[in-house]
Amino acid sequence: MTDLKSLIQDLKARHSQIQIKIDISSLEKNIRELEATTLHPDFWSDQQQAQSTLKRLAFLQEELKQVQNLGTDLAEAAGLVDLMGESDETQKHVYKLKRQLEKLEISTFL
Repeated sequence: MTDLKSLIQDLKARHSQIQIKIDISSLEKNIRELEATTLHPDFWSDQQQAQSTLKRLAFLQEELKQVQNLGTDLAEAAGLVDLMGESDETQKHVYKLKRQLEKLEISTFL
């Protein structure tokens, strides 16, 4: 069981590095600012700018969602390993999270 637990600890540490790189608080601030921008009455006066703003907002929201969901999933995986041990199902779940983290690392650090 220690192998899977140590893998999860490693994944959590790597996830923390992603959170540092992304700077979650700044990301949340940017999202709030863009959301506030979309509420202005003249937001749609420049449709090209409005579409660009909405695309940027959607991108940032998705990035935040991915990071937060992965953190939650890693915490749940640790609990799952504690409850179920290193079953095939738990291993598959943890390795799926590992692949998700690797994709996120690539998009974050490259």
